[in-house]
Amino acid sequence: MGILCAGLWMNSIEITGRKYRADEVFYQIGKFIWLPFLAAGFLVKFLFFIKKGFGGEYLMGLREGIGLCKRDKKVRFMSSHIQYYCKIQLELWINMLKILEK
Repeated sequence: MGILCAGLWMNSIEITGRKYRADEVFYQIGKFIWLPFLAAGFLVKFLFFIKKGFGGEYLMGLREGIGLCKRDKKVRFMSSHIQYYCKIQLELWINMLKILEK
């Protein structure tokens, strides 16, 4: 982790010409840690939709979704709503299993 921090810190100095604080570096690393998992998830979904014949539509929807993330306001996470988030996720998993069983 120290090598990754040092590499990120050095790259940030080269690009911006200013020094970052330790908490800024930690925050940036935290954002990039999830990148391989997100990429793998999008790849698996893309391959699934290619198999179903909807690869192009998936890419168009992904592009539109990324555009909407930049423009629209997002709903803030509220820990008091965790039961609803879990219920929605469970429904998504159940529906996915129903589709895969067909």
